[in-house]
Amino acid sequence: MIFGKSHRYAVVLALSALLVAPLVGCGGGSGGGGGTATPTPDATVRATFSGKVVDFNSGDIPVAGAVVTFNGASVLTANDGTFTLQTNPSTETLNARVVGPNNNYYNTGYVNGLSYNVVNPGFPVPPTAGGASRDLGVIKIATQDGPPPPPPI
Repeated sequence: MIFGKSHRYAVVLALSALLVAPLVGCGGGSGGGGGTATPTPDATVRATFSGKVVDFNSGDIPVAGAVVTFNGASVLTANDGTFTLQTNPSTETLNARVVGPNNNYYNTGYVNGLSYNVVNPGFPVPPTAGGASRDLGVIKIATQDGPPPPPPI
């Protein structure tokens, strides 16, 4: 094996950054034109998602460096476990995913008290309009240094 777990993690983060960078471009546009009775939703207006990732095997301490992915965008959690992610609005329920740092976390986690495989397929996030903000709540994952959580039902 050429790469260890930490090298693979670094490569995944680098590739994620390359994929996210083109999405952070500058929007523009010109005014003008007449008004319409029902405006068409503007896909360039981003939706904002936030939340916090904690480790329930360690007394709900914050998890820094977890990767949160949703609707084609990814972000790392801060030292206090919080994250804010901006992405395109969605018209359907999509799944968000959380991968703990160093692949040292179980796939099963809890989102707002419900059990999910938070890595694959993830947990459902309802449709969110552009310009809207949605708090995904507290996402509890478990370090493999403790017992595994029960599997999702």
